[in-house]
Amino acid sequence: MLFRSTHNVLPDILSWHAFGGPDVAAANVNYVRTFLHDNAIPIRRFTINEYVYQTEQYQPGTYVRYLAALERAGVESAARSCYEETGTGSNCFNATLGGLLRPGTRERRSTWWAHQAYGQLSGRMLAVRPDGGVDGVAALDRARAEARFILGRSAGTSRTIALRLRKWSSAPYLMKDGRTRLQLKRLPDR
Repeated sequence: MLFRSTHNVLPDILSWHAFGGPDVAAANVNYVRTFLHDNAIPIRRFTINEYVYQTEQYQPGTYVRYLAALERAGVESAARSCYEETGTGSNCFNATLGGLLRPGTRERRSTWWAHQAYGQLSGRMLAVRPDGGVDGVAALDRARAEARFILGRSAGTSRTIALRLRKWSSAPYLMKDGRTRLQLKRLPDR
């Protein structure tokens, strides 16, 4: 701190690894934000350079929960972790996009589709409240007249997911003849 104070030198972005589950990752961001504020350190931008444990890397529900937690925490960018794949080395370097594709066949894994769905969100981000191992991200795009929701639940969570949409009437462009068309897709672990 003394060098910083004397020379007025600080990084623009703070970065670290976030493991321990989606809730812990978000709590760590909030802890760091509070620590910086309390110590008058003006760093406001965060990036997570690795998240998702090896045992979670092919679980789309858990992956979506990480995305939701990091989005809600205001993280600017994040990169999923890379791990060894049997017989092909690290999925950082085996042309599988960090394990989103299967080695050899390049078949898309379920986490690919979760990642793609997140990338297709556009417009204004909506608030999603996590509930009992279920979380998600959502966006409302007025120009496209669509809302997109991505929900995920942790592995081992077998409860039914109930979706409650509030203030739906404030987006009449999503309705036709008083109805809204929903399209649902399920991503299995594979």
